[in-house]
Amino acid sequence: MMEELFRLHDLNSNGTLEEVELVKLNEKIAILHRGLDADRESVRHRYQSIFRAELNADGKPVHYTTFRKYMFKMLDGIDPDEPTQAMIMDQFIAEADLALSAFPGSLKVRPGILSALPQKNPRPQLVQKVRSPLARAKGVKFGGG
Repeated sequence: MMEELFRLHDLNSNGTLEEVELVKLNEKIAILHRGLDADRESVRHRYQSIFRAELNADGKPVHYTTFRKYMFKMLDGIDPDEPTQAMIMDQFIAEADLALSAFPGSLKVRPGILSALPQKNPRPQLVQKVRSPLARAKGVKFGGG
């Protein structure tokens, strides 16, 4: 599971996790959670701080072993129960996978630095919400009567 999460975060598939990759992916996850009004600047600051405090103080790319060590430390801090940690990892993987599916073009990055990210972005287009055929049918009412 941990390798899969690392692979999902390695947006340019170069075998390392870069600060900009961690930031961009979590920025998109925040948009999925909170919508277009997500405080992207706050998310950027939070994940840049995490990267520099926990992974590499200079913001340099890290290998899987560094990522793995941090993730297990973080998971142990949340809950030492291994089955619970596995569920948390499943959730992290699902969120990363969904973000990659919902924002396929905007999460392709080249090696770079966080300052290369625009500070104020126009509202990105979200993938259109999928509604069931029943919900799209006109005149269908739910409930009794």
